[in-house]
Amino acid sequence: MTSEVMVLVTARRHNERMRTLLPLAALTAFSLLTIELAWKAGLSGIAVFAEPWGIQVLLDLAIACCFTGAWIRADARKLGISPMPFLLLLPLVGSIGALVYLVRRSLLTRTASSHPMVATAKVR
Repeated sequence: MTSEVMVLVTARRHNERMRTLLPLAALTAFSLLTIELAWKAGLSGIAVFAEPWGIQVLLDLAIACCFTGAWIRADARKLGISPMPFLLLLPLVGSIGALVYLVRRSLLTRTASSHPMVATAKVR
């Protein structure tokens, strides 16, 4: 029975680490790619939004940011996090703001779940 409990505890810790590492890896990789592409294209990269296809992509991203912002607002309030920094980042840097929120959220939930009082409360 002890080995079964250890397997469950070890699996839970692994899952908690992955919930933090995956958003952090995505945030890092996507941010570096964004910085590199923006650096290479410079201000001429903005010209893509003058084309009809570019306008459609921009509108699509704006709609996705609105839905993401609504989720961030509700989720952050539920967890007791101020949603404002992330909502301000969202229109400025798009997915990077959402990924920053996911990293912050995963760190908060990981810290809370490792707290002894929370662990005791879950067992009961």
